[in-house]
Amino acid sequence: MNKYRTDLRRRDHGFTLIECIIVIVVLAIAGTGIAAMQGNIFDGQSSVKDLQIRIRLMEECAEQVLAVRRFTVDESYAAVSNGSFGTNLCGGLTAPAQAGYAIPTVSITEGYTGTACPTNGTCKLVTITQNGMTPLTLMLADY
Repeated sequence: MNKYRTDLRRRDHGFTLIECIIVIVVLAIAGTGIAAMQGNIFDGQSSVKDLQIRIRLMEECAEQVLAVRRFTVDESYAAVSNGSFGTNLCGGLTAPAQAGYAIPTVSITEGYTGTACPTNGTCKLVTITQNGMTPLTLMLADY
């Protein structure tokens, strides 16, 4: 009976070398996977930031178009024309200093007659584009 107790004590002394090596290998594999994912996470944040800046520039340009319509002397949509935006750029906007950002371009289609235009009204279609993004389109109606 004494010999049996001695055998139990020898088995309960701790981890074997094989068990420790297995734990180290599993932790190394997990650490490598986490480190690889970290790089991808930061790349995504950079592209999202660029997208947000370009969208904000387009929104600012759209606000300028609407301000020209609203705050001219006659407060009509006639004030919005290709000539009121210089060389088709949103005047007054400055692009951020980082490379790759540009002022959005504005193109105005006079006499737009699409289905969204009111029956007895005249419309203009304002298209704002920015570096290959989906254009932002506004329809101005005079009725």
